[in-house]
Amino acid sequence: MLLEVIGDTSIPILAEFDCCHTHPILTMPIGCEVLSDATNKKIILMEDSLN
Repeated sequence: MLLEVIGDTSIPILAEFDCCHTHPILTMPIGCEVLSDATNKKIILMEDSLN
């Protein structure tokens, strides 16, 4: 559905990622640079989220 709305794009789209209001609760800081490793199923915060 998302691709129908935004069209063909080269930006990555993350799907079926449990965070925020699911269990386990994983808080994702807004505006923080992250590295997403889809192969190893990891999200790495690239900066301190408490600044």
